Amino acid sequence: MDEQALNSLEYNLMMFSEHTWGYFTSVSEPWNKMTQKLEDRNRLFASKASEIADTLIDDITFSEGELAKAAGRPMRYKVQNPYPHALSTPVLLYINWWEEFLIEDGYDLVDQASGQSLDFQELLVDEKKRREVNTYLQLSPFETRTLDIVPTRRRKREVPLGPLHTRGGVYDYTPIHLDTTVYATQYHIDTPFFHIAWSHTGIHTVQDKESGKNLKSTHEEGLFLPIYERTPIEYTYQFNVEKMQAVRKEFGRNRKLISTVRDRGELINVRVMNNGPNIARVQFKYRLEGTRYCVVELKTSRDAPRIDVALILQKETVWEPESLYLAMPLTAGGDETLFIDKAGAVIRPRIDQLPGTQSLFYTTQSGYTLKGEALNIHVNLKDTPLLHLGTLEPGLAKIHDGSLPNVDSQYVWAMNNYWETNFATSLGGFYRFDYSIGLSHENEDGRTLMERTAALEKTPLVYQVGYHEKT
Repeated sequence: MDEQALNSLEYNLMMFSEHTWGYFTSVSEPWNKMTQKLEDRNRLFASKASEIADTLIDDITFSEGELAKAAGRPMRYKVQNPYPHALSTPVLLYINWWEEFLIEDGYDLVDQASGQSLDFQELLVDEKKRREVNTYLQLSPFETRTLDIVPTRRRKREVPLGPLHTRGGVYDYTPIHLDTTVYATQYHIDTPFFHIAWSHTGIHTVQDKESGKNLKSTHEEGLFLPIYERTPIEYTYQFNVEKMQAVRKEFGRNRKLISTVRDRGELINVRVMNNGPNIARVQFKYRLEGTRYCVVELKTSRDAPRIDVALILQKETVWEPESLYLAMPLTAGGDETLFIDKAGAVIRPRIDQLPGTQSLFYTTQSGYTLKGEALNIHVNLKDTPLLHLGTLEPGLAKIHDGSLPNVDSQYVWAMNNYWETNFATSLGGFYRFDYSIGLSHENEDGRTLMERTAALEKTPLVYQVGYHEKT
């Protein structure tokens, strides 16, 4: 491993994360060239870190036999667990559009060492017919498996599977004559682990089939509901809008005012994207203030008690103070405990913290866990690590004094433009934020439970190699 490159990677990550990188006019004059220059410089730190990290990974994979893209490249893939612990993980292999002719009559996925065919499901990921081959593997610490995509000749089905065969992706019934172990309609998803159901008000049921419990709490908001807040300021006839900066100072520690307006997403459409036999994927379209496009996507599997969630946005540019949340009204039932992982420690919010410190929102390393009597819910916050606990209504700042509950209403605080010189004022653009939810049923301590939460974002290295690999 290149020690100098590692040091450079750490330096750029540290500089990107540094607390006061911005210019003091980032709110009052977001067009100021120094404001924009420092914003670009901060992005440059992130870009450099990404480049160095990718190069270091490439050094590893090329040393293990990875081949560059080229005509005639074998459809053989190495799947490598880089961790000193076992992985039970989804694995994604990609078939590019220029390789289409190799598998146009069908293909199998084969473990090269054993010769056994593996179960898989194919998803199309773009307009060029790029294929995503989804399988599921159990990998020992540092284990490497080699998988082959083997062309076969399969007769294409010409007759629909059932008398009410869906047309145009409209799944409005559950067929009684087909395997519906993993199946989605416009109103529910079923897997061996979950029954998920919704109505026009949003997702109201996520039933754990092993325990029979509904993981959705009785909180009125639907699960994964996007919520938008804005503090309006009239600035139509003004040139220098001092209020833009002053209002942020008026917010206080709970980060909003009486005048803050809130919009809860309105569910306007549901689309089944993929429907078994291994994976079901459903998209929920919301009408939400502050956005031009807002979709929540759920992906569930036959192989694990796991729900992968994506929040997909086209965010408008707004100068006024604003926030975007994702509601997570989850419960493990009974006498439950909430854990989060801070830098260097796992804590129970509002219990394991200094008296007099704020208790409204927390930055996590990987997410949080709800520990119940016989059920644990693991929530991995991959892209937006800010967790808000309690009501979104304005009020006095919540200070830890021993009176606040450890388990409270949960919201992922995905976006905001409050912290003046520390962040860009404009949040406009296209975004995808990913989250994963998993279940366990073991009675374990908080640190072990949070390790399970962190594991939800750990993936193996996957890369294409030649038939004659390096040894």
